[in-house]
Amino acid sequence: MPSISLCMVVRNEEKLIAQAICSVKPIVDEIVVVDTGSTDQTRLIAKRLGAKVVKHKWKNSDGEARNVYLRHAGGKWILVLDADERVSAIDLPRLRKLTQNKNVAAYIMPMRNYTRTHNLLREWRVLRGKYPKEEKFSRCPGFSTTYPTAFRLFRKDLGVQYDEAHTFHTYYMKFSRDSKRNIKYCSVPIHHFEFLKGRKFISAKQGRYLKLEQTYADSAKDNPWAYFNIGISLYGLKQDKKALVYLKKAIQVDNKFDMAYCLLGMVYRELGLYAQAVKSLKKAIVLNSRYADAWAVLGAVFEAQGKLNKAKDALRKAIQLNSDHVVARNMLGIVYERQGLLRHAQKQYRKAVVLNPFFTEARYNLADLRSKSTFYPSLFRVLKNAGPNKYL
Repeated sequence: MPSISLCMVVRNEEKLIAQAICSVKPIVDEIVVVDTGSTDQTRLIAKRLGAKVVKHKWKNSDGEARNVYLRHAGGKWILVLDADERVSAIDLPRLRKLTQNKNVAAYIMPMRNYTRTHNLLREWRVLRGKYPKEEKFSRCPGFSTTYPTAFRLFRKDLGVQYDEAHTFHTYYMKFSRDSKRNIKYCSVPIHHFEFLKGRKFISAKQGRYLKLEQTYADSAKDNPWAYFNIGISLYGLKQDKKALVYLKKAIQVDNKFDMAYCLLGMVYRELGLYAQAVKSLKKAIVLNSRYADAWAVLGAVFEAQGKLNKAKDALRKAIQLNSDHVVARNMLGIVYERQGLLRHAQKQYRKAVVLNPFFTEARYNLADLRSKSTFYPSLFRVLKNAGPNKYL
């Protein structure tokens, strides 16, 4: 059986690092932890769990830090996790089996990002008990799926190196041998619990990496993801006009970048530029007709324009493609309410709250509707029965 080295780059992760290491400890042969300056118990916890801890001074390069663990790892395969991630015990046998395929150089592993908020770029789905331990640990009602740009499981003997010019969001890997034809997708997910670190951490992370991303984009003019990542960060920081500049650059490099068109539509909507928003969102849908998030945002733009029938059609399409789309359901409720169809509105608000009890806007809309009408006297029951305590 090929040996596996678990490799990590960490800093002040005492709350989560143990769960990450323990999740894969039964199948790995060694653990290499690169610590970039922890001031808490992170290093001690890692050592107690059998890790080789290497101190490394942070130099604003995630790629450089990751190359450190490559120099210290002795396994034939490298498995990369962050402290706020884990692999489910259910999937460990399958993960181990993947390393037996001699014809594969690396695997792209899906990321299950647990969250209480709907990400309008990556379809949010309700938890349905597929991974009971991880879902309970997350304290969230749902997740979205992404595919990291860097490989998380790969063979070391291919001369892998991280590009040290790349930042956290955009670092890439280079092989000394041509192995691209041997890269495969796998169905074993990495469970990501960044939400547990809190909004303050996430906001600080966005600001911290923005400058690094901008520096990288200056040297990677042919990489649309570099510009797109900056656009995401700027949008998250409510710097919409600046976000437009980078999203347009992303599309100039790749005019089939459906996610960039969708985000561009979202930014235009925030700026009140509805005609441009519709154009961008329709382009995203032409590129990907099953893009539920693009349909949902398009419906929201039509609602803002007062085109309520068009809004209903777009929002219903979003829900048809993703029945868990709480944003589309809430917006459809708003459209129904504007048309005086209160029972229909109530049904959509209620469904959104049941799907995600933490969706504040839908909860407010449902309560506000009750205050305006008497047709459904027990509307507040859904708020009580699906309250946050269910997940805490």
